[in-house]
Amino acid sequence: MASATSSFRISTDLQKRLSEAALRLKKRKNAIINEALEVYLSKANRDAELAEARRQSILVSEHDAKNKVRREEDRFWENTTDTRGWR
Repeated sequence: MASATSSFRISTDLQKRLSEAALRLKKRKNAIINEALEVYLSKANRDAELAEARRQSILVSEHDAKNKVRREEDRFWENTTDTRGWR
């Protein structure tokens, strides 16, 4: 996989914790950062997909509810309207 260089600022506390984790895990800091970003971005993407699915579900539910009311109204009129003599 191709790679690119990024430059960003982190707090001194976060830098210290990253260095300690790298020593403890025997991994390079960039590997830890890459793994953390993968996890975070995957979760953010899942959260966005779930929010969109929830939004679509609500739209369908609202649509179904409106159509159910219409169907009930149609049945009411069909059952109560005297259509004898209509052509």
